[in-house]
Formats: sequence, structure tokens, C-alpha cells
Amino acid sequence: MKLVAFSLGFLLISCHATSQPRTLRIAVLDTPSGHSHSERVIGVVRSNYSASCPLEIELFPIYRNGNWTIQRFRSALQETRRFSPDVVNISWNTLYRRPYELIVKELRKVSREGFLVAASGQGLGIDDVALSETVMGNVHHALVIGALGENGGLSGNSVRGKLLTALPAPIGTLGSSYSAALFTAKLAEVLCRKKDFDLQVLSANKQNSLQKYPSFEELLGD
Repeated sequence: MKLVAFSLGFLLISCHATSQPRTLRIAVLDTPSGHSHSERVIGVVRSNYSASCPLEIELFPIYRNGNWTIQRFRSALQETRRFSPDVVNISWNTLYRRPYELIVKELRKVSREGFLVAASGQGLGIDDVALSETVMGNVHHALVIGALGENGGLSGNSVRGKLLTALPAPIGTLGSSYSAALFTAKLAEVLCRKKDFDLQVLSANKQNSLQKYPSFEELLGD
């Protein structure tokens, strides 16, 4: 009996020692596979992620033949939910219109089930667009990320208002699509190290910050 007990204990210790870190799933809603924009967004996520958990990144196109439709967007969002991602990254925003409420409702479902990181948007056709006037600004819990210019302020034609934060785009890129992808990479690193990290922690860190655009370290508690 003692030999059996020792063997079982040794087996448990061995299994624990060789257990693998969990895989983090990231859904990217962007241009179709092979398009330069989606490839660069995914490249930013991968190249700025350095935690031990393996990344599984799945692309869900929201455009077809260069255009997007409400139905195409909703279908992509529904497909991401079957993927069960830890983070959904969307390189998209636009001015809110009543027909887009169908998209907003689907986005709200996604934001309640995990982290939804979205680009604030640029060049929406008019100057000084407030976040509340956009689709993403109507999605509670969406983590909307802006892009900082060289002067430390929002880059030109950026959506303004209650962004979670704004970050410089990675070298060689320009715009909030890539700033959002950079934030997604850093958020994934934290999720790998802190399984209990959630939106409440993120919201508290945002409220406690004295900066209009908090850094990674302030927001993510690193």
C-alpha cells in the first residue's frame, strides 16, 4: 500500500511539473486573409506579445470585396463567440446610425463575455467626432483605444471623448488600428500571468489614474 501511495504521489507531482500554460485565444475582426491590413494587425499582436502562454489568433473578415454590410459584420461576431476568445480585437469604428443598432447589440454580447478591444477610428468624414457618436461609443465595456501623435496628443482626425486610453502606434504603422492591436498584445500578456484579471480591475485602474491617457503599466497593473 505504501508503494502504491508513493507512486500516485510521484505521478501527481510529475503531471503538475509538466503541465502546459493555457492557450490564449484572440479573435481579430478585420480585412480578409491575405490583405495587408489584417496581416499587419496580426503581426503587431504577435510581435508585441512575450508571455509564456501560446497564442491562437483567428481572423474573422468583416469585409467582402472591399465593403462591409450589417449582416456580414453580425455573422463575423457570431462566429467569434463560437471560437470562445479571451480577447476580441476590432480594427473598425464608424458613426452611429439607427440601422447599426443590430451590430451594437451583438457587440454588447461579445463585451459581456470577454475583453473587446476596438480602434477608436480615424477619418470618419467630419472633424471632432465624439466617441459617443460612434458605434463603439455605444458599446458598454468596449475598450476603445486611440492613437497618439508625435506631440503626445491624439493624432489628426481621431475620434475624441472617453477613450480607455490612446497609445503611439508601433514603429512603421499609423493609426488606432495598430494602437489597439498593441494594447491587445499587452492585455494578453497580463491575462497569461493573472487568470483573475477582469474588467473591474481595468476600470478601477482607469479611474485611479491621473493621466488622460494612462500607460500600459497603469491600466494593466504591471
